[in-house]
Amino acid sequence: MTSIPGIASIWNVKRTNSFGITLIVLLILVGHSSTIHADSSPAVDQVESNLKMNASERQNVVNNMLAKPLTIKDAELVAFLNANNIYARYYDLQLHITDAQQGLAITNPSVGFGIIADRSNSRTELTIEQDLMGWILHGTKASWVDALTKAQIMEFSQAFLEFSTTLKKAYYSYLAAQEAHLIQANYADAAKATFDLQKRQYKAGTINELQLKLGEVTVQNTIFELQKSELTLAQLRLDLQLAMGLDPNQTEWKIEGKLREAVPKIPTLTELDTLIDTKRLDIAAIRFRITAEENRLDAQELQDKIGSLKAGFIVAQDIDGKKTISPKVEVGIPLFNQGQLSQSKKNQATRQLSETMEDAKLKAQYSVRKLVTQLEYEHQQIIQIKTHLIPLHDKVADLTQAHYNNLLAGTYALIESRQEELNARQA
Repeated sequence: MTSIPGIASIWNVKRTNSFGITLIVLLILVGHSSTIHADSSPAVDQVESNLKMNASERQNVVNNMLAKPLTIKDAELVAFLNANNIYARYYDLQLHITDAQQGLAITNPSVGFGIIADRSNSRTELTIEQDLMGWILHGTKASWVDALTKAQIMEFSQAFLEFSTTLKKAYYSYLAAQEAHLIQANYADAAKATFDLQKRQYKAGTINELQLKLGEVTVQNTIFELQKSELTLAQLRLDLQLAMGLDPNQTEWKIEGKLREAVPKIPTLTELDTLIDTKRLDIAAIRFRITAEENRLDAQELQDKIGSLKAGFIVAQDIDGKKTISPKVEVGIPLFNQGQLSQSKKNQATRQLSETMEDAKLKAQYSVRKLVTQLEYEHQQIIQIKTHLIPLHDKVADLTQAHYNNLLAGTYALIESRQEELNARQA
């Protein structure tokens, strides 16, 4: 008798993949896959390393990597090399940093020239003066620029992390779809083989027309499911191709890898809340922006209190050629604006950013809790399916096969048991 081959678990492939994808999303929500080093960001280092190569060199590296099956690390590297949107954000980051640092530049001295004349005498004057406020405020402004730069680097790193996560989700979704499609194809082949046997049995008169037609329905259903699987596979392949930044016509590539069998440990909510507070890059960016805003307003307050301060000298020469050099000091008198509102502005700005940070934390905590609930549910389902449901249906299918081999069960009963087995795996 013909036996339908044992089928690996499509449901388990999909459920394990769903668990893994949910875990990836959870990791980005807590920022677990990135460590905060504001002065030396791995994201910035990666982009700068890529930009040392020109576009042609990067494309050659990509082509060489596509010549072999891609692991997840290979796919990430291809994506990073082709990451035009990340390069654009990097240059935007550099523009912001340059603009901020330009604010630290000491203003150039000013030079003035004049002629003073009356009926009896005239003289020429050359005035050279320097605005000293830039020197006085330089330290506070430097602290502001430093904190602002760190905030912008954190925001860039967050975008880089999200880019990496999108690539990983696309890779593992496509990998799972490949495995599921292979399983579906094997089942379709088995169904066709069984139907061929049924046709011979029908000619021999051992089964009736109804049993034959039921077998044909099973074959058509497996073909329909296989076509759906092919569509899903094609769509997920395009998603991964886009995530890697490949040209739409660059279709000659493969991936290799295996879905993780072991279910990783789910962190506790306390651990996740700690990670949110210490490793979330967007929250770290807000902290640096709070520091930057405090320093900026400190500089503004000092500027308002002092007003202006300039120093220089005057070189004068009268009509007889006699030269004199005199010092010059110019001090602003803060009669009207004495920085009365600067402290209020500082408090308001700090509170506004602090409330934004607390709101971001709260939303992250709720998002994490939703994902943890989903992970725990999927974890329990994986355990239930692996330890109870699949073994039970495997046993029923094996017993039906044995009865079929001993002429105690018909072909339709055998196909039905195998279909129920597959349904249990797909659930």
